[in-house]
Amino acid sequence: MPIMIDAVREIFGEDAAVKTSKMPHLNNIVHPRIEETSIDVKKQLKLSVGKSPFFYVQFDESVDVSGAAQLLCYIKYEGEEEIEERMLFFLALPGRTTGECLFLAMIDKVHFFEFEWNKCVAICTDGAAAMTGKHVGFVKRILELAPNAKWIHSMNHRYALAVKPLPGDLMSVMEVCVSIVNYIKTSSLKTRIFKELCSEL
Repeated sequence: MPIMIDAVREIFGEDAAVKTSKMPHLNNIVHPRIEETSIDVKKQLKLSVGKSPFFYVQFDESVDVSGAAQLLCYIKYEGEEEIEERMLFFLALPGRTTGECLFLAMIDKVHFFEFEWNKCVAICTDGAAAMTGKHVGFVKRILELAPNAKWIHSMNHRYALAVKPLPGDLMSVMEVCVSIVNYIKTSSLKTRIFKELCSEL
């Protein structure tokens, strides 16, 4: 249950986390509340994106250390006061990861949101062949739905490509930095402590 309290704190704030911590921890009570919260968050996101005059989607297909393929999608849209970014979905891919398979999985996942694809202004992915293939790639299929959108190569992947030819001295510094970040991100407690330390600097 502590992980759910952390999730509620992150999404709804400290007051909601305190209320959540006081809930009875019985599965037949907690499970329906988690389901209701999930449905409510999706409905709110659907309304917010629907009101926005445009939106932008970013996809990343990857394989984890166990060999499982995954598709992650973020969406950016115009909120009431600023541009907002939310995770739209995270999906485990059971079979092949061709552009067509990725597209069909994505369509199935976003069906609930009833996007007006003509309001999509950009699609961001890495440069993998399944994503950017010119005949049946994932991006090509989305561009058929979203004629006003432009494809953008992910900045994170550009950075990763840019640092590959680093000289030895800089590469060793980069490796230390990456290992520190990975260590901090291994637990929510370490992340919170690091965040507090940074705010005090």
